[in-house]
Amino acid sequence: MKRLLLSLFLVVPLLSALPLSTRAASPPPVAKYLCMIVLDAGRPDYISRNIGSMPNLRALLQHAHQYDRAWVGDLMSITPPGHAVIGTGSLPKDDGGIVNWDWADRVHKTISPTFQAKVNYLNGYAFRVIKDSGTPTLSGEIRKKYPNGLAIAGSGAHFHAAGPMGGPDASWIFSYDRTSSHQWAPYTLGQHPVPARLLNDPSLRAPLASSNDSTMPLLYDPLPLGKQDTLVMNFGIKSLQLYRPRAIMLNLPEVDTVGHWSHNWYPEEARLYRQFDADLGRMISAYKAAGIYDQTLFLITADHGMIQSKHRVLDRGQVKNILNGVRPHASILINGGGSAGPTMMSIWMKDPSLNRRVAEAIYNRHLDNVSAVFYAQHKGTKYYYNMAGCESCSADLKHAYHYLLSTEAGVTGEDIGILLREDARNSGLSTMMGRHGGADWGSQHITLILSGPGVKPGISHQP
Repeated sequence: MKRLLLSLFLVVPLLSALPLSTRAASPPPVAKYLCMIVLDAGRPDYISRNIGSMPNLRALLQHAHQYDRAWVGDLMSITPPGHAVIGTGSLPKDDGGIVNWDWADRVHKTISPTFQAKVNYLNGYAFRVIKDSGTPTLSGEIRKKYPNGLAIAGSGAHFHAAGPMGGPDASWIFSYDRTSSHQWAPYTLGQHPVPARLLNDPSLRAPLASSNDSTMPLLYDPLPLGKQDTLVMNFGIKSLQLYRPRAIMLNLPEVDTVGHWSHNWYPEEARLYRQFDADLGRMISAYKAAGIYDQTLFLITADHGMIQSKHRVLDRGQVKNILNGVRPHASILINGGGSAGPTMMSIWMKDPSLNRRVAEAIYNRHLDNVSAVFYAQHKGTKYYYNMAGCESCSADLKHAYHYLLSTEAGVTGEDIGILLREDARNSGLSTMMGRHGGADWGSQHITLILSGPGVKPGISHQP
């Protein structure tokens, strides 16, 4: 199930009064509220491995529709593009060109402002990118239907998730950060203030910890494991109790943090998912107490997957050497978002006329762990990707690659896309355990569960 279709699942029952279930003599009740929870980097097997200790999710699944082969369906499979697609229902090429953390400005031969910097949300840049594209947003469509209703979004540390998900039309967006008083506390992200009653609520903040009781660096998770996600859920519950938003959209970042940094990967994810289940139970109880549970569409999904791979590594230095062999200093940007080393490599060129030559030079080296190499071309305003080569690829895999590259085929899309084999990454930031970002199934496979009015219970094996 392509994540692009999330807009259909959400907007249809919330706005159009069309049932998601099969045709019936009389339409089922229509959802009037949305509770969306994005488990950042939420692999489906995190649930299947732990469902025995998740009673609240088990109960929800009895009335839910689950997609066991849901995928991201676009590139890159990282947090800002993923949440922009969730929040707009539009592909990266149509939502302002959010294809990465940042990308090349080919006119000025510079790098764009980054979606990885909080300042670019506080000053409105990230929201203007979406607004200026003209794409509708989920927040905006819900607020059109319910002019007096609220559509809110939030996260813990992942402002770069909450911002694109809520978008320019959200009523308000919150995120969390360290304060000078050594607390982990919420703040307003963007130009629409979060109510002070919430920001100043002592139950929605916590003191910074000296240990997070996990194998992760304290830098990336400054509270005991699970507490950061619980605060986000608590914020959503308190918002529901005080303001009853039409839409509550939450990102839980710790699932991603564990995937990236844990040296005890699955056991620590299991702890997070048990805590998430308890928090989900409290969220469901809050909707029941508000008297709107039966009017609410619950959606649990993810923005991308995750792999941990120590041995299948593409040496990005080799790629740079090949690039310099064609022409020294020929690139504007390689990868984007720093040196984390995702499961694909992206290159933006100063001179796009070199795209094919560079792509073929890289492919012809047949580097370990490279699956395929693509290069961008355009005729007028039409952008598209051609394949320089694909290592032992089936027709179906080639088709999938072409489709995924097409989702970012525009002025911001990379000139060279190097797609890696399954469970492979590039060599950036060697201390980071887990990766995602590419067209590999480990990065693309995500959780997708819907429950509520108009949803027919069952399991889909699409696509």
